[in-house]
Amino acid sequence: MITSTIEQGVAVAISDVEQLAHAVDALPEQSPLRAFVADFLQAVTRGAGVALVEQDKELTPNDVAKLLNVSHPHVMKMIRVGALKSHQTGAHNRVLYSDFVDFAKRRSGASKYVAETIAAAQSGSAPALSDEALDQL
Repeated sequence: MITSTIEQGVAVAISDVEQLAHAVDALPEQSPLRAFVADFLQAVTRGAGVALVEQDKELTPNDVAKLLNVSHPHVMKMIRVGALKSHQTGAHNRVLYSDFVDFAKRRSGASKYVAETIAAAQSGSAPALSDEALDQL
């Protein structure tokens, strides 16, 4: 369940940002909440989309699709092939937050590895990806 989102490009009033920034400044330096809200403010100021997800909640495939910026059918395919762990709640799929984070990290790592390998292959400094290496991704 996504608790709250601010879509990318949504205008946020500068006065709201300034008011929240003052509240952040009042928090102790070592406060994890201070760091969290400061990161949130930086993202909102840049115009980035921001989603707040409670870690103990289960995500629907639609939630996962929104967080990854992919389609619902793509998420369902990842569930069907076993790349994204899920479980059934009645007739509906649910994804634990921890399984979502694991999938997102693996997806990001695989994307980075493929991009680096392609760049290295184009420069002639590395061999192309083997079928075995692709299967591991």
